[in-house]
Amino acid sequence: MLCVGISNVISLFSGIALFLFGMALMGDGLKQVAGNKLELILYRLTGSPVKGFLLGTGVTAVIQSSSATSVMVVGFVNSGMMKVRQSISIVLGAILGTSITGWIICLSDIGSTGGWMDLFSTATLTGVISVIGIVLRMASKDPAKKHIGDILMGFAVLMFGMSTMSAAVSPLREDPTFIRILTSFSTQVGSLEPQFTYSYDAMLKIDLLLAKARLAVEQNAFMPAVSDTVHFKLNKARHPLIDKKKVVPVDIELGSEYDTLVITGPNTGGKTVTLKTIGLLAAMSGAPVVPACIVGTDRIMQKGGFLPKLSIMYGEPMHFTGDKRDKEQLEAFSQEIMAHIAVMREEIEKIS
Repeated sequence: MLCVGISNVISLFSGIALFLFGMALMGDGLKQVAGNKLELILYRLTGSPVKGFLLGTGVTAVIQSSSATSVMVVGFVNSGMMKVRQSISIVLGAILGTSITGWIICLSDIGSTGGWMDLFSTATLTGVISVIGIVLRMASKDPAKKHIGDILMGFAVLMFGMSTMSAAVSPLREDPTFIRILTSFSTQVGSLEPQFTYSYDAMLKIDLLLAKARLAVEQNAFMPAVSDTVHFKLNKARHPLIDKKKVVPVDIELGSEYDTLVITGPNTGGKTVTLKTIGLLAAMSGAPVVPACIVGTDRIMQKGGFLPKLSIMYGEPMHFTGDKRDKEQLEAFSQEIMAHIAVMREEIEKIS
Protein backbone atom coordinates (compact mmCIF):
# COMPACT_ATOMS: atom_id res chain seq x y z
CA MET A 1 0.00 0.00 0.00
CA LEU A 2 1.38 3.42 -0.98
CA CYS A 3 2.35 5.59 1.96
CA VAL A 4 0.61 8.72 0.66
CA GLY A 5 -2.06 10.40 2.79
CA ILE A 6 -4.76 12.86 1.93
CA SER A 7 -2.56 15.74 3.08
CA ASN A 8 0.18 14.70 0.64
CA VAL A 9 -2.28 14.59 -2.24
CA ILE A 10 -3.61 18.04 -1.34
CA SER A 11 -0.06 19.37 -1.06
CA LEU A 12 0.81 17.88 -4.44
CA PHE A 13 -2.11 19.53 -6.22
CA SER A 14 -1.45 22.79 -4.37
CA GLY A 15 2.15 22.70 -5.56
CA ILE A 16 1.00 22.05 -9.14
CA ALA A 17 -1.42 24.99 -8.92
CA LEU A 18 1.29 27.31 -7.59
CA PHE A 19 3.71 26.08 -10.25
CA LEU A 20 1.28 26.80 -13.09
CA PHE A 21 0.27 30.16 -11.63
CA GLY A 22 3.89 31.21 -11.20
CA MET A 23 4.72 30.16 -14.75
CA ALA A 24 1.75 32.12 -16.13
CA LEU A 25 2.63 35.20 -14.07
CA MET A 26 6.26 35.10 -15.14
CA GLY A 27 5.35 34.47 -18.78
CA ASP A 28 2.97 37.44 -18.86
CA GLY A 29 5.67 39.62 -17.35
CA LEU A 30 8.18 38.54 -19.95
CA LYS A 31 5.73 39.36 -22.74
CA GLN A 32 5.02 42.79 -21.29
CA VAL A 33 8.71 43.60 -20.90
CA ALA A 34 9.71 42.41 -24.37
CA GLY A 35 6.49 43.47 -26.13
CA ASN A 36 5.93 42.20 -29.66
CA LYS A 37 9.68 41.94 -30.20
CA LEU A 38 10.06 38.85 -28.02
CA GLU A 39 10.07 36.42 -30.93
CA LEU A 40 12.45 38.63 -32.94
CA ILE A 41 14.83 38.86 -29.99
CA LEU A 42 14.83 35.09 -29.56
CA TYR A 43 15.45 34.64 -33.29
CA ARG A 44 18.43 37.00 -33.29
CA LEU A 45 19.95 35.25 -30.31
CA THR A 46 20.17 31.96 -32.24
CA GLY A 47 22.61 33.13 -34.91
CA SER A 48 25.09 30.37 -34.03
CA PRO A 49 24.84 26.95 -32.35
CA VAL A 50 26.66 28.26 -29.28
CA LYS A 51 24.24 31.18 -28.92
CA GLY A 52 21.28 28.86 -29.38
CA PHE A 53 22.63 26.45 -26.77
CA LEU A 54 23.18 29.23 -24.25
CA LEU A 55 19.74 30.68 -25.00
CA GLY A 56 18.05 27.32 -24.45
CA THR A 57 19.94 26.84 -21.20
CA GLY A 58 19.16 30.33 -19.91
CA VAL A 59 15.48 30.39 -20.88
CA THR A 60 14.85 26.92 -19.43
CA ALA A 61 16.69 27.81 -16.24
CA VAL A 62 14.41 30.85 -15.85
CA ILE A 63 11.04 29.36 -16.72
CA GLN A 64 11.98 25.99 -15.14
CA SER A 65 10.40 23.96 -17.94
CA SER A 66 12.20 22.34 -20.84
CA SER A 67 8.79 21.34 -22.22
CA ALA A 68 7.72 24.98 -22.40
CA THR A 69 10.96 25.87 -24.19
CA SER A 70 10.47 23.03 -26.66
CA VAL A 71 6.87 24.09 -27.32
CA MET A 72 7.98 27.66 -28.05
CA VAL A 73 10.75 26.41 -30.34
CA VAL A 74 8.31 24.20 -32.26
CA GLY A 75 6.02 27.21 -32.71
CA PHE A 76 8.85 29.36 -34.02
CA VAL A 77 9.95 26.66 -36.48
CA ASN A 78 6.39 26.05 -37.63
CA SER A 79 5.89 29.78 -38.25
CA GLY A 80 9.11 29.99 -40.28
CA MET A 81 10.81 32.40 -37.88
CA MET A 82 13.39 29.83 -36.83
CA LYS A 83 15.11 27.07 -38.77
CA VAL A 84 15.49 23.48 -37.67
CA ARG A 85 19.26 23.73 -37.27
CA GLN A 86 18.78 26.66 -34.87
CA SER A 87 16.14 24.83 -32.85
CA ILE A 88 18.40 21.81 -32.28
CA SER A 89 20.94 23.82 -30.31
CA ILE A 90 18.16 25.44 -28.24
CA VAL A 91 16.62 22.08 -27.34
CA LEU A 92 20.04 20.72 -26.34
CA GLY A 93 20.53 23.77 -24.15
CA ALA A 94 17.08 23.24 -22.64
CA ILE A 95 18.14 19.75 -21.56
CA LEU A 96 20.98 21.29 -19.58
CA GLY A 97 18.81 24.16 -18.35
CA THR A 98 16.19 21.85 -16.90
CA SER A 99 18.85 20.17 -14.75
CA ILE A 100 19.49 23.51 -13.08
CA THR A 101 16.06 23.22 -11.53
CA GLY A 102 16.99 20.00 -9.75
CA TRP A 103 20.30 21.48 -8.71
CA ILE A 104 18.60 24.49 -7.12
CA ILE A 105 16.05 22.30 -5.34
CA CYS A 106 18.80 20.02 -4.04
CA LEU A 107 20.40 23.07 -2.48
CA SER A 108 17.51 23.07 -0.02
CA ASP A 109 19.31 20.22 1.75
CA ILE A 110 22.19 22.58 2.46
CA GLY A 111 20.01 24.37 4.97
CA SER A 112 20.66 21.69 7.55
CA THR A 113 24.40 22.28 7.48
CA GLY A 114 24.19 25.83 8.79
CA GLY A 115 26.64 28.64 8.12
CA TRP A 116 26.94 30.88 5.11
CA MET A 117 25.85 28.09 2.77
CA ASP A 118 22.28 28.66 3.98
CA LEU A 119 22.20 31.69 1.68
CA PHE A 120 22.11 29.33 -1.32
CA SER A 121 19.17 27.24 -0.12
CA THR A 122 15.96 27.22 -2.14
CA ALA A 123 13.99 28.89 0.65
CA THR A 124 16.46 31.75 0.94
CA LEU A 125 16.72 32.36 -2.80
CA THR A 126 12.95 32.21 -3.23
CA GLY A 127 12.43 34.60 -0.34
CA VAL A 128 14.93 37.15 -1.62
CA ILE A 129 13.54 37.04 -5.16
CA SER A 130 9.95 37.37 -3.92
CA VAL A 131 10.82 40.39 -1.74
CA ILE A 132 12.54 42.15 -4.64
CA GLY A 133 9.59 41.38 -6.90
CA ILE A 134 7.05 42.71 -4.38
CA VAL A 135 9.04 45.91 -3.86
CA LEU A 136 9.27 46.53 -7.62
CA ARG A 137 5.60 45.72 -8.14
CA MET A 138 4.22 47.88 -5.33
CA ALA A 139 6.73 50.72 -4.93
CA SER A 140 7.79 51.46 -8.51
CA LYS A 141 5.80 53.74 -10.79
CA ASP A 142 7.63 52.61 -13.92
CA PRO A 143 5.48 50.06 -15.81
CA ALA A 144 8.59 48.24 -17.02
CA LYS A 145 9.83 47.77 -13.45
CA LYS A 146 6.38 46.59 -12.38
CA HIS A 147 6.50 43.91 -15.06
CA ILE A 148 9.98 42.90 -13.90
CA GLY A 149 8.47 42.57 -10.43
CA ASP A 150 5.82 40.26 -11.90
CA ILE A 151 8.56 38.13 -13.45
CA LEU A 152 10.41 37.81 -10.13
CA MET A 153 7.24 37.08 -8.16
CA GLY A 154 6.18 34.51 -10.72
CA PHE A 155 9.58 32.85 -10.44
CA ALA A 156 9.32 32.79 -6.63
CA VAL A 157 5.81 31.31 -6.70
CA LEU A 158 6.96 28.75 -9.28
CA MET A 159 9.89 27.70 -7.11
CA PHE A 160 7.70 27.47 -4.01
CA GLY A 161 5.27 25.29 -5.93
CA MET A 162 8.07 22.97 -7.01
CA SER A 163 9.31 22.70 -3.43
CA THR A 164 5.77 21.89 -2.29
CA MET A 165 5.44 19.15 -4.90
CA SER A 166 8.83 17.73 -3.96
CA ALA A 167 7.86 17.58 -0.28
CA ALA A 168 4.48 15.99 -1.10
CA VAL A 169 5.97 13.06 -3.01
CA SER A 170 9.07 12.59 -0.82
CA PRO A 171 7.47 9.67 1.14
CA LEU A 172 7.34 7.70 -2.13
CA ARG A 173 11.14 7.57 -2.35
CA GLU A 174 11.36 4.70 0.10
CA ASP A 175 7.99 3.07 -0.62
CA PRO A 176 8.60 -0.48 -1.96
CA THR A 177 5.27 -0.62 -3.79
CA PHE A 178 5.98 2.60 -5.68
CA ILE A 179 9.51 1.46 -6.53
CA ARG A 180 8.15 -1.87 -7.81
CA ILE A 181 5.58 -0.07 -9.99
CA LEU A 182 8.24 2.21 -11.52
CA THR A 183 10.58 -0.72 -12.14
CA SER A 184 7.85 -2.71 -13.86
CA PHE A 185 6.80 0.27 -15.96
CA SER A 186 10.41 0.99 -17.00
CA THR A 187 10.90 -2.63 -18.03
CA GLN A 188 7.76 -2.62 -20.17
CA VAL A 189 8.69 0.67 -21.82
CA GLY A 190 12.23 -0.54 -22.47
CA SER A 191 10.93 -3.60 -24.31
CA LEU A 192 9.07 -1.27 -26.70
CA GLU A 193 12.17 0.75 -27.58
CA PRO A 194 12.40 -0.58 -31.18
CA GLN A 195 8.77 0.40 -31.84
CA PHE A 196 9.35 3.85 -30.37
CA THR A 197 12.44 4.34 -32.53
CA TYR A 198 10.61 3.23 -35.67
CA SER A 199 7.65 5.52 -34.91
CA TYR A 200 10.00 8.44 -34.22
CA ASP A 201 11.81 7.98 -37.55
CA ALA A 202 8.48 7.68 -39.36
CA MET A 203 7.21 10.89 -37.74
CA LEU A 204 10.37 12.73 -38.82
CA LYS A 205 9.91 11.62 -42.44
CA ILE A 206 6.21 12.55 -42.41
CA ASP A 207 7.00 15.94 -40.89
CA LEU A 208 9.63 16.59 -43.59
CA LEU A 209 7.17 15.66 -46.35
CA LEU A 210 4.49 17.92 -44.84
CA ALA A 211 6.99 20.79 -44.62
CA LYS A 212 7.90 20.35 -48.29
CA ALA A 213 4.23 20.21 -49.27
CA ARG A 214 3.41 23.31 -47.21
CA LEU A 215 6.30 25.20 -48.83
CA ALA A 216 5.15 24.11 -52.29
CA VAL A 217 1.61 25.33 -51.61
CA GLU A 218 2.83 28.68 -50.26
CA GLN A 219 5.09 29.28 -53.27
CA ASN A 220 2.78 27.64 -55.82
CA ALA A 221 5.73 25.44 -56.76
CA PHE A 222 6.07 22.04 -58.39
CA MET A 223 8.57 19.22 -58.08
CA PRO A 224 11.08 19.48 -60.94
CA ALA A 225 11.66 16.58 -63.30
CA VAL A 226 15.46 16.31 -63.49
CA SER A 227 16.88 14.88 -66.73
CA ASP A 228 20.39 13.75 -67.59
CA THR A 229 20.16 15.35 -71.05
CA VAL A 230 21.24 18.85 -72.08
CA HIS A 231 17.65 19.95 -72.62
CA PHE A 232 15.74 21.96 -70.04
CA LYS A 233 12.41 23.75 -69.99
CA LEU A 234 11.03 26.12 -67.36
CA ASN A 235 7.41 27.29 -67.45
CA LYS A 236 6.46 30.40 -65.49
CA ALA A 237 9.70 30.25 -63.55
CA ARG A 238 10.08 32.79 -60.74
CA HIS A 239 13.21 34.10 -59.04
CA PRO A 240 13.15 32.41 -55.60
CA LEU A 241 14.54 35.45 -53.75
CA ILE A 242 12.05 38.01 -55.10
CA ASP A 243 8.54 38.48 -53.72
CA LYS A 244 6.22 36.30 -55.78
CA LYS A 245 3.73 39.18 -55.91
CA LYS A 246 6.31 41.41 -57.64
CA VAL A 247 8.41 39.05 -59.75
CA VAL A 248 7.51 38.47 -63.39
CA PRO A 249 7.45 34.76 -64.37
CA VAL A 250 9.45 33.73 -67.44
CA ASP A 251 9.25 30.77 -69.85
CA ILE A 252 12.64 29.41 -70.87
CA GLU A 253 13.54 26.43 -73.05
CA LEU A 254 16.94 25.46 -74.34
CA GLY A 255 18.42 22.36 -75.94
CA SER A 256 15.59 21.03 -78.10
CA GLU A 257 15.27 23.14 -81.26
CA TYR A 258 18.26 25.37 -80.54
CA ASP A 259 21.21 25.33 -78.15
CA THR A 260 21.95 29.07 -77.98
CA LEU A 261 19.81 31.75 -76.40
CA VAL A 262 20.53 35.47 -76.61
CA ILE A 263 18.89 37.54 -73.89
CA THR A 264 18.80 41.25 -74.69
CA GLY A 265 16.84 44.31 -73.67
CA PRO A 266 17.14 47.67 -71.89
CA ASN A 267 18.71 48.18 -68.49
CA THR A 268 16.62 46.89 -65.54
CA GLY A 269 14.63 44.86 -68.08
CA GLY A 270 15.14 41.56 -66.32
CA LYS A 271 18.11 40.03 -68.14
CA THR A 272 20.17 39.35 -65.01
CA VAL A 273 17.10 38.23 -63.07
CA THR A 274 16.30 35.71 -65.80
CA LEU A 275 19.81 34.27 -65.76
CA LYS A 276 19.86 34.09 -61.95
CA THR A 277 16.45 32.42 -62.00
CA ILE A 278 17.83 29.63 -64.19
CA GLY A 279 20.92 29.18 -62.04
CA LEU A 280 19.15 29.24 -58.67
CA LEU A 281 16.35 26.91 -59.73
CA ALA A 282 18.93 24.50 -61.12
CA ALA A 283 20.84 24.68 -57.83
CA MET A 284 17.68 24.11 -55.78
CA SER A 285 16.84 21.03 -57.86
CA GLY A 286 20.24 19.51 -57.10
CA ALA A 287 21.68 19.97 -60.59
CA PRO A 288 25.17 21.47 -60.91
CA VAL A 289 25.58 25.07 -62.04
CA VAL A 290 28.36 25.78 -64.54
CA PRO A 291 29.47 29.44 -64.43
CA ALA A 292 30.25 30.92 -67.85
CA CYS A 293 31.79 34.23 -68.84
CA ILE A 294 31.61 35.93 -72.26
CA VAL A 295 33.86 38.94 -72.91
CA GLY A 296 33.39 41.26 -75.88
CA THR A 297 29.61 41.60 -76.07
CA ASP A 298 29.88 45.30 -75.19
CA ARG A 299 31.60 45.90 -78.57
CA ILE A 300 28.92 44.30 -80.74
CA MET A 301 27.67 46.51 -83.58
CA GLN A 302 30.33 49.12 -82.95
CA LYS A 303 32.63 50.69 -85.56
CA GLY A 304 30.62 50.10 -88.67
CA GLY A 305 28.73 47.04 -87.52
CA PHE A 306 31.60 44.57 -87.51
CA LEU A 307 31.21 41.73 -85.03
CA PRO A 308 34.02 41.73 -82.46
CA LYS A 309 35.93 38.74 -81.27
CA LEU A 310 34.18 37.06 -78.37
CA SER A 311 35.98 35.09 -75.67
CA ILE A 312 34.12 32.44 -73.66
CA MET A 313 35.29 30.60 -70.56
CA TYR A 314 33.49 27.93 -68.51
CA GLY A 315 34.18 27.28 -64.84
CA GLU A 316 33.96 24.15 -62.72
CA PRO A 317 30.47 22.84 -61.88
CA MET A 318 29.14 24.24 -58.61
CA HIS A 319 26.69 22.43 -56.32
CA PHE A 320 24.36 24.07 -53.81
CA THR A 321 24.49 22.13 -50.52
CA GLY A 322 22.59 24.53 -48.25
CA ASP A 323 18.98 24.85 -47.16
CA LYS A 324 16.71 25.51 -50.15
CA ARG A 325 14.32 27.48 -47.91
CA ASP A 326 17.05 29.78 -46.61
CA LYS A 327 17.06 32.92 -48.74
CA GLU A 328 20.35 34.06 -47.23
CA GLN A 329 22.09 30.85 -48.29
CA LEU A 330 20.60 31.07 -51.78
CA GLU A 331 21.72 34.68 -52.09
CA ALA A 332 25.21 33.72 -50.88
CA PHE A 333 25.38 30.95 -53.50
CA SER A 334 24.27 33.43 -56.17
CA GLN A 335 27.00 35.85 -55.12
CA GLU A 336 29.53 33.01 -55.16
CA ILE A 337 28.61 32.25 -58.78
CA MET A 338 28.97 35.90 -59.75
CA ALA A 339 32.35 36.03 -57.97
CA HIS A 340 33.58 33.05 -60.03
CA ILE A 341 32.39 34.78 -63.20
CA ALA A 342 34.26 37.95 -62.21
CA VAL A 343 37.47 35.96 -61.71
CA MET A 344 37.07 34.28 -65.11
CA ARG A 345 36.52 37.69 -66.73
CA GLU A 346 39.80 38.95 -65.29
CA GLU A 347 41.62 35.86 -66.60
CA ILE A 348 40.15 36.34 -70.09
CA GLU A 349 41.13 40.01 -70.16
CA LYS A 350 44.68 39.15 -69.11
CA ILE A 351 44.99 36.60 -71.93
CA SER A 352 43.49 38.88 -74.58
